[in-house]
This record gives sequence, C-alpha cells and structure tokens, in this order.
Amino acid sequence: MAQVHWLDRRGSHVLVERDGFFAVIEERNGEVYSLQAKHRHGFPKTEEGVFAATGPTAWRSEMAARRLFDEITLRAEDLAQRMR
Repeated sequence: MAQVHWLDRRGSHVLVERDGFFAVIEERNGEVYSLQAKHRHGFPKTEEGVFAATGPTAWRSEMAARRLFDEITLRAEDLAQRMR
C-alpha cells in the first residue's frame, strides 16, 4: 500500500498526497472524514483510514486538489468569522 503524506493543514482540513495524486479530507478528534459523502463516517487517522474515507474517486491532480483545499478552507474561515 502506498504511503499517504500530509502536506498542508488549515483548521480541520488536510491536503494529502499518495503516489502523485492528491485529496482533501477532514481530521477531527483522531479520525478522518471524506468531504464527498452525504453521511460522513469517521475512520482512524491511519493510511488505511485515509483510503477508506476518500475512496477511489476523491484523488485528483495537485492543482485541482489545492484549488478545492483553498475553497473549502476559505468557506470554513468565513463561517467561523460569521459565528463570532
């Protein structure tokens, strides 16, 4: 199984890489979550957990993943500002 590298983190969102493909996940309380699933289940914060959370369709090019990461973290930041 290929290694997962944690590249960047903003708040609870994490940009990860595996074999030249990239994905965005959420990590809270030692568990990782998919951003795509309607009903999100937590998985252990391990390589296997990341694979389980992302599934085969969440992996994309670096440019597309970084764009998604920026969009999601900006929305999360805006929401946090409005809640203050």
